[in-house]
Amino acid sequence: MGSSGIDLVGFGFRLSYARWRNRCSDSNSNSIMANPGLLCKLCACDMKNWSPAACNPGVIDKRCDEHPHGYVWYGLNTGGDDTLDIGTPMTLDEYVRQRQIELARDLEDKKAVYLDIKFWIMLRDVILGRRTGNSDLCLLEMLRILVGCGKVYCPVSDSTFGELLKQTDANTRKATANLIDELSNGVAIIPFELRVGTELAHFLHSAVSAPADVLHPIKHLVWSKLSYVWGFTHPAGIGFAPEADRVLQREFFDHMWTVSMSEMIDRMGDAMPSSAFSAFEVTAEKLNSENAAHAGQIRSFEQVYLDELQGAIDVFTGAAVDIVGEMIEKRRGHLGELPPHSRAVHERQLKNLLFAAFKQDTTKNALRTLHITACMYAAVRWNKQQQLEANDFFDFRHAAAAIGYCDAFITERSMRAMVTANHLSLDRRYGCKVLANVDESIAYLETLR
Repeated sequence: MGSSGIDLVGFGFRLSYARWRNRCSDSNSNSIMANPGLLCKLCACDMKNWSPAACNPGVIDKRCDEHPHGYVWYGLNTGGDDTLDIGTPMTLDEYVRQRQIELARDLEDKKAVYLDIKFWIMLRDVILGRRTGNSDLCLLEMLRILVGCGKVYCPVSDSTFGELLKQTDANTRKATANLIDELSNGVAIIPFELRVGTELAHFLHSAVSAPADVLHPIKHLVWSKLSYVWGFTHPAGIGFAPEADRVLQREFFDHMWTVSMSEMIDRMGDAMPSSAFSAFEVTAEKLNSENAAHAGQIRSFEQVYLDELQGAIDVFTGAAVDIVGEMIEKRRGHLGELPPHSRAVHERQLKNLLFAAFKQDTTKNALRTLHITACMYAAVRWNKQQQLEANDFFDFRHAAAAIGYCDAFITERSMRAMVTANHLSLDRRYGCKVLANVDESIAYLETLR
């Protein structure tokens, strides 16, 4: 691990994460448990008109996939009075999760084609008449056709939005936003921090042998809409009674769920000042200096990967402890908070368990965002001639989102060379086709027609 501690153990991951932490919205929940209530498919969505005759005993005790609503129905009362036991109102976090799952199910038959910002700008320039090459025109037309017929969507990430806000020209920024609205189907992948937390929660729940029908597939839990590309935030402390607050929060969420990228850009007004992104340049310089200072101690890619992985785990161990604490609370039926000393012990234990678990391919598949990101930072350190640049932090997050959850990733040649190299093979591990020019992107899209 080296004698210099944090300088050698995942320094790139830690320091870049600290910069990104200020750019990302916090999440309200990492819970990935499916609603444990039993729902009647025939009548749960209409309490007023419910009657015992409406319920087929063959479907009562089935989870309702078709009719989202605000109440959990637990099943028929067996006391003989033909009444139905009604659970507590669905919380806002549960409602958000339900909407995410509905969205993911709608996307299941479509291919996710992720464009890095270079290709969003290129296609925007085609629309503006700045690029007139036949191949460029063909790529835009094919994407429009495939999106229009429901075969493809082009999701965006927190990194896409951050780079969109860097565009200083209001007209081109708005044109890029309009194109995102057209090709994305309004879909975004949840931000980096929330995605890692969701993967950790899913992994930890799976590790304690939760029944298969209680855990949603991880790919059902990572999609959102454009207005929540930086995470879920809700108005709080509105001043009404708790019940009214919940109603207003849900109404606000439903409205924001439909807001387009162009509308968001209109509301935000001017681009983010360049000073807001200058910290990434400082971080890149610091990492390059650290990498050069310790380059002589690197003996293998595996060594530097394990260093970066340890750094990644260090960053998120606290979140993992919180998730385990919530699991214990649910089982015991009461709340509790670990004292500082006890929490520190649990963090060390869980950190060691997670690090050891990464020896297994199943862990690398489950905690894919951590694995992909650690691999990319390790690849830079292993290539001692490579220098990090500020935009690399955005590019790495593009890649983690695209390779982890999309069918294809259209990016730059240097990024493709990195992630498809034999010692990483991230494209093969996660089944993502990585493309790096217009013509091969067109050839791939042809296979989807």
